[in-house]
Amino acid sequence: MATATPHSHGWALLLVWGVAWIILGLFLLFQPGVTAVVLVQLMAVFWVVGGVIGILSIVAGVIIMANPLAGTIVTIAFGFFILAFAAIVNGLINLVGGFKGGISWGGSLLGFLQVIIGVYHLTHPMMGIVAYVPTLGIITIAAGIAVIIFGFRVKAGTAVVPAT
Repeated sequence: MATATPHSHGWALLLVWGVAWIILGLFLLFQPGVTAVVLVQLMAVFWVVGGVIGILSIVAGVIIMANPLAGTIVTIAFGFFILAFAAIVNGLINLVGGFKGGISWGGSLLGFLQVIIGVYHLTHPMMGIVAYVPTLGIITIAAGIAVIIFGFRVKAGTAVVPAT
């Protein structure tokens, strides 16, 4: 009976997981509408089955399954506005930190740009929402590549895993 070395466990699963992320990212890039609807429907099923937040998640899941297009639009818009507000808040934190001398001028400049981008997205939501799903696709592809690289590092035994 062959014995696997500890560092070889799970690398293939990481490889499959990374490929799945890349495929999802490609679908988000090249079929953003259909992919977004399918993902939101899948999320609705999980909400109904899991009842994560109790009755609220079950009701939201049923509503989204009954109105998939409206549910997708609301979900994407909600995520988009959360990111726009987060950009403004993070930018303001960086600006205040820069004025107090806590971060470098580069961090302050980044904060200024975050505020500008966040305000632009709030004042021009359609521009940002249209780019939101393809941007998620690019991020998903990058994450898939990172997971694949990590999988091969696990296989080679060179991955550094933090102690728990």
